[in-house]
Amino acid sequence: MYLYDEKSNTLQTKAVRGIRIGCFKFAADRGIVGGVFSKGKGIILESAYDDDRFDKTLDKYRKSVTKNILCVPLKCEDHCYGCLELANKQGGFSSEDYDFVNAMTTELASKIRIVRDTTRNHIDKIANENLLNPLLKNILIILANILKCDKYFY
Repeated sequence: MYLYDEKSNTLQTKAVRGIRIGCFKFAADRGIVGGVFSKGKGIILESAYDDDRFDKTLDKYRKSVTKNILCVPLKCEDHCYGCLELANKQGGFSSEDYDFVNAMTTELASKIRIVRDTTRNHIDKIANENLLNPLLKNILIILANILKCDKYFY
């Protein structure tokens, strides 16, 4: 899961399949995730390395290979809060997978909106995101397990 930071105009993720990577940030229009975020439209890629937009940075860092990708925006009421990306589903992703994940991300985005809209100051924001992050992480892990993906980001 990549969340958008308005102040720096970046997308950020903190872990790949449970392995903390610090805070990985990149421009909100970079790569597959940036394209999905910028256009507000999800994508299924059968072969990540065949797409020129694919950024290999995290694969190099983790010494892994991304084969296929399903990436959808975290959108609520025409506002995009980030993207959810799953990868390496054996046999590839289907349109049914896309529809399922897209429905889940709409619900996730509504929760993110509530948390971000109800924060009045920096301390409230930190407290609310500390409550929200474990929920988002657990939902993402459940989605990855249901779809049998061996790679996900949060």
